Amino acid sequence: METQVQAGTPSAPRQRTRGTRGLMRGRSSIFAILPACALLAMFLAMPQPAGAQQQWPGSGDPDQQFPHSNFPQNTSPSNPDLGNATPGDPLEAMEAGLGMVPLMPVDTSRLIEAESCQTWTAAAVDSPTVSVARLEVPGKASREFQKACGDFKDNRLRSAEEHARKAVKIYPDYAAAWVMLGQILRADHKDPEAIEACQNGKHADPHYAPPYICLAEFAASANDWDEAYSLANHALTLDPATDPYAFLYTATADFHLRRVDQAKLYALSAEKLDKWNHLPQVHMLLAQIYDVEKKPDDEASELRKFVKMAPHNADWQTAKTRLSQIEIETDAKK
Repeated sequence: METQVQAGTPSAPRQRTRGTRGLMRGRSSIFAILPACALLAMFLAMPQPAGAQQQWPGSGDPDQQFPHSNFPQNTSPSNPDLGNATPGDPLEAMEAGLGMVPLMPVDTSRLIEAESCQTWTAAAVDSPTVSVARLEVPGKASREFQKACGDFKDNRLRSAEEHARKAVKIYPDYAAAWVMLGQILRADHKDPEAIEACQNGKHADPHYAPPYICLAEFAASANDWDEAYSLANHALTLDPATDPYAFLYTATADFHLRRVDQAKLYALSAEKLDKWNHLPQVHMLLAQIYDVEKKPDDEASELRKFVKMAPHNADWQTAKTRLSQIEIETDAKK
């Protein structure tokens, strides 16, 4: 024991010496970079030419008739993130604006299980921000959500409702499950309960877009277009570049509020985001817009898409009749 102690004793001063030398080298390195830091600070403090300043989201002059126009929409030589943005395209402008904001990477693999169901909740999986509440959904609640989703797709509404209610009972802050419950109740013609469910989803997570989409749907059904626009527009603020439903409901409200140009921009953005063709309504809306613009060829093109995608939609016969009328008028002009 004494030998071990004595053998180990001389190493202690050498360790302190190495630590002292390392500390001195560290201090020397810090002093060496101070002049560079000072030069960098002086450079950043210098006034930049007007054309060299970056445009950040919200830095432009917003158009009160186009609430998302304060996102940068023009190409700037010093702003390569905006190089592919088309002037006047709200989706590309918002995507460009988001691309300039550094976001912390989030593992959304659990969100896919907890929220994705090809409904209002699906698009929000790719939203740029994710709340803590959404990341903490228990596995048991998530499984109930998926059971509700499967039953909803198979039109087993009673069973779907039971599973959705179990999910929110297990985890009351489960905003996606509240929205799913609202959509199930909506399909079962239980509108008051459906509205309450979506309201609960909004209270569970005020920064989650789907509850506002759900409530915008009810406002649109009641022809309350100002409220529908307000709700859908708020959803766009929360999820400005991934949610086609937010763009669709904003466009629909704009169209009924006679803001046709603005409606067209949002509708085209919704169409661009609807990569899996879950929103035939956007084609019907674009057809109505092209009808107002007196563009029969474009109107017919959108009507054909709608008729193909939505054979069981309530507006199918109306679209088919209008398409036949355009084709007859076109043939008569030849």
